[in-house]
Amino acid sequence: GLSMKEMQAIAFKCGSDVPFFIIRKPAVVSGKGQKIRPILRKRRLWYVIVVKKGIKIPTGDAYKWFDNENRLTERNSYSIYRSEFDSVVRGGLDPDCLALHNDFEGAVYGRYPALRGLRDDIVLHGASDALLSGSGSAVFGYFNDQTSAKKCYNAMRRRHRGSFICLVRSI
Repeated sequence: GLSMKEMQAIAFKCGSDVPFFIIRKPAVVSGKGQKIRPILRKRRLWYVIVVKKGIKIPTGDAYKWFDNENRLTERNSYSIYRSEFDSVVRGGLDPDCLALHNDFEGAVYGRYPALRGLRDDIVLHGASDALLSGSGSAVFGYFNDQTSAKKCYNAMRRRHRGSFICLVRSI
């Protein structure tokens, strides 16, 4: 019986990324997670998500490493990111799209080469690209079609036994 705004306010108290899951639609989230703008997508994407067994990265440590190395992306122009980002969220996947970047990768991959290897393995098995998720330790690859994603998923299950591996599609 709660309104959407009431549910999102409660969800925000649970965590800044939780309100997004209340709307159950593709959306662009900004601010501290409280600004949610639903978007329309042309198509769904497929993802293979792998969490490497035995690697746990405390978020606080990842931020310290990042701050110490002070590695900001060279492409920090908001307007450039905005146009590339809009293209991706609306369904136009370009394998060379520079908007898909995670600044934590330099700091984390340097300390956990197995995660860089996992990323490379996912790309080798057909992903359009693969990235570290947040500050780690999950790595995900994205695919334009289900067939390619399933092939990679099956390969990851064989090659990375004991790791958490799943195949999902975007909403």
